[in-house]
Amino acid sequence: MHTMSWSEKFEKITGYVDTVVRFALVANLSLLFAVLFLQVLFRYIIPTPLIWVEELAVYLAAYLVMWGASSCVRSGSHIRINILLKKLPLTVRYVLTVIYQLLIIYFLYYMCVHGYRFAAMGMQERTPTGTFVFFWPRLAIFTGGLLIIVQITYIIVKETRLWIEKRKEAQEVNGTISRREG
Repeated sequence: MHTMSWSEKFEKITGYVDTVVRFALVANLSLLFAVLFLQVLFRYIIPTPLIWVEELAVYLAAYLVMWGASSCVRSGSHIRINILLKKLPLTVRYVLTVIYQLLIIYFLYYMCVHGYRFAAMGMQERTPTGTFVFFWPRLAIFTGGLLIIVQITYIIVKETRLWIEKRKEAQEVNGTISRREG
C-alpha cells in the first residue's frame, strides 16, 4: 500500500479547493446570466427595470475574475513566454521559477491585507442603490488573493517535487554510467 507524501496530500487538497472554486465559478456565471436575462425581461417586456441588477452583475464579475485567476494559475492558463527559461539548466530554471512565484506571493500578501482593509471599510457603507453592503463585493479582492496564493504554493510544491525527481534520475543515470565505465 502506497502512503501519500505530504506533497501529494497538499496537491490533493489544493485540487479539491480548485474543484470547489470551479463549481462556484459555474454557479456565479449562471447567476450572472440569469440576472442579466431577468433585467432584459423586466426592461423590455415588463417596462419596469430592476435597479440592482447592474450592481450585482459588476460584483459577480469581480468574483468571477478573481476566483477564475486562481483556477488559471493552477492549470497554467495564463499567458507566459518561457522560451528562454526552457534553455536554462534544470536547477537554474527551478530557482528562477520559485523566486518568481515567491515574488507573486509577496505581492498577493499585500493585496490580501489591503483588500481586506478595503472591504472592512465598506461594512456599514451601502451601494448606490442601497441594496448591497460594499463589504461583500470588495471581499473578492481578499478571497481571490488567498485562492491564488494557495494555487501558487501548489505550483512551488509541484515544481520542487519534479526538480527532486529529475535530479534523482540524473544521479542514477550518472551513477550507472560511471559504474559501467569503472
